[in-house]
Amino acid sequence: MFIISIIKKLWAFFSSVYLTISLAVIICVVAAIGSVQVVGEQKFYQAIDKEVLFPWLLKDGLEHMELTLWIFILIFLMTIFGVNTFVCTTDKVYSIVKGRKPFKALFPHFVHIGFFIALMGHLVGSVAGFKSDGNILFKDIPTEVAGVDGLSVRLDEMDIEVDGRGRPTKLASTITILKNSEEVAHDTVTLNGPLIYKGIAFYHSGQGRATAGLVLDIDGESVKAPFEGVVDMKYGKSMMLGNFYPDFALMEDGTPYTRSGEYRNPHIGITLPDFTSGYINLSRPGSVVMIGEYRVELVNYMVRPYAVFMINKDPGIYLIILGSAVLTLGMAGL
Repeated sequence: MFIISIIKKLWAFFSSVYLTISLAVIICVVAAIGSVQVVGEQKFYQAIDKEVLFPWLLKDGLEHMELTLWIFILIFLMTIFGVNTFVCTTDKVYSIVKGRKPFKALFPHFVHIGFFIALMGHLVGSVAGFKSDGNILFKDIPTEVAGVDGLSVRLDEMDIEVDGRGRPTKLASTITILKNSEEVAHDTVTLNGPLIYKGIAFYHSGQGRATAGLVLDIDGESVKAPFEGVVDMKYGKSMMLGNFYPDFALMEDGTPYTRSGEYRNPHIGITLPDFTSGYINLSRPGSVVMIGEYRVELVNYMVRPYAVFMINKDPGIYLIILGSAVLTLGMAGL
């Protein structure tokens, strides 16, 4: 009887409307205080966007309690608020069913149920999963997804439109997800429209163009030479690019080295068909060097578009989607 009495008192406490109002006010106050701290310490709080919340809190958060105490308090308050929502909704739904009221009377409580489901989804996503930022995808080259065996992503196409100031007005990337080299998903990703595959979300976060190789003229033959790999030439010959030197110089014995890491005198090694080697200046197109009997000219640079993706695994994403759908259904029926 004592245990039942305790349970009834707890149920009465969590079903109180006054508790709901009090929590709402306190949560707003704590969130406002936290917002002020975030503005003052933006660099510290940026880590939240790149990490799973609870593992980050239990590591860096505990080491900087002066900056994270409000987050712990907010989590505690939201937990109480979630229990309060569950208990109040259970009471109301039970009374509606018991009193055989019209089904329409349940719609307001669908909003609460949807909120609770979405809240649970956020909780799951804040405990498990991973976040990986700064994944650079080059067109047509599969890139492994860190932390997921056998999974990779490939950039197929990019569609970018910019305004007069160079700001993107449209940004869409078509990507393919591969599992053990077999295509399992394919879709177009926009800034606010990620591709989601088995709880892993692929978000477009940036784009650009990178130098991928050189266009050379070797004794009148145009050769496209990527930075990696052997390039086939005419008559069964081949060549390849070698090491890159940002600030090129030669020792007394002819050994190449870079005087600094700064981009002052950039050169790259070239190995030609007869295995003779030399170095060409990359500062600008038009640079010429004689390597053995070959005249080598830098005509242009090979440029390859790339997209930057944030890849997140959020096990709670489907609960969030379900909760949002239930909440919307409840609001539509009001």
